[in-house]
Amino acid sequence: MRSLALLLPLLATSVAGQQHPDVDGACAKYLSHQGVLEITAIAYDHPDIRKPVYHIIVTDRDRAKVYSGRRPRIGDIVTEFGVRRKGGHWRLVAGSVNDSDGFGLIPILFLPPIIDMACSHRDLTNRCNQPLAGVRFTLW
Repeated sequence: MRSLALLLPLLATSVAGQQHPDVDGACAKYLSHQGVLEITAIAYDHPDIRKPVYHIIVTDRDRAKVYSGRRPRIGDIVTEFGVRRKGGHWRLVAGSVNDSDGFGLIPILFLPPIIDMACSHRDLTNRCNQPLAGVRFTLW
């Protein structure tokens, strides 16, 4: 009973410390759980990248943009970096690590796109590596 009392706080902190990043983007369905683990490991292995990874935007089957650090609030500094899958494993894109304030990222990451109603349906594509025509972002 005493050992259980000692293990319970340890288990509670380890479970509470695990946070899974938000994953979205045109090809998010192609990113496996193993891929998410590899991408988050890149952040922990690189000293210039803030921890933890909180958002992964999969732009193509083998490319993603990653945001790490504390979830952004006004004035927070976050790290943005690119990763690429090569040889079946995710790797850091050289020269892609940038720090910026979280305020500039909030409108881009968390506001929904506004669909331009002037476009026709034949302009749209369902390929994961091509953007949808007629979709534009507006910032208020």
